[in-house]
Amino acid sequence: MAHDATYDADFEHYDAFDVDRDELQSQLSKTVIRRRRGEETANRRDQQAWHGTAFVLECVILMLFLTISLAIVSYLFGASHQSGQAANDLTHALVLASTESVNGAEAFAANPTDTSVPEIAYYTEEGGVLTQVPQYLSGVYSVKRTVEQQQTAAGTLYTATIEVVRYEKTVYTLQTESYVSEGRR
Repeated sequence: MAHDATYDADFEHYDAFDVDRDELQSQLSKTVIRRRRGEETANRRDQQAWHGTAFVLECVILMLFLTISLAIVSYLFGASHQSGQAANDLTHALVLASTESVNGAEAFAANPTDTSVPEIAYYTEEGGVLTQVPQYLSGVYSVKRTVEQQQTAAGTLYTATIEVVRYEKTVYTLQTESYVSEGRR
């Protein structure tokens, strides 16, 4: 075993006290080994503690990610439902304003001078089918037709504005005109 100058200087000091050099070197080596083992054990403990901390940190980050993802997906499903309901309302309002309603655009085009048509009609939707109801209820479609007339030299121009309202919000408005000549009246 080769010795460096530092060890030799240290051992010369102990030679003066009549100490066995090999025994002292063996004890010194054991002490160094113990210290190194202690450092390795401490390093292992630090690494094990770090692995536990890393696991907890990963779990927290995963929970945060899952919570944010759930919030985003819930928002998208809610927005999708609202958009679908608005599209459904618009489709029913368009059908009511143009054809289905007793005071719709087709009824107006057939006879713009008909005064027996109610100004407001109410419809409810059940299972995709629109049926007329006698009075206003919450959530029904209100179809209101307003007719204005303008006299001309050869006849009368009737203008109808048909407005479909649901939950006190205008869903659809349709404006149509029909001309009636003097000889046709």
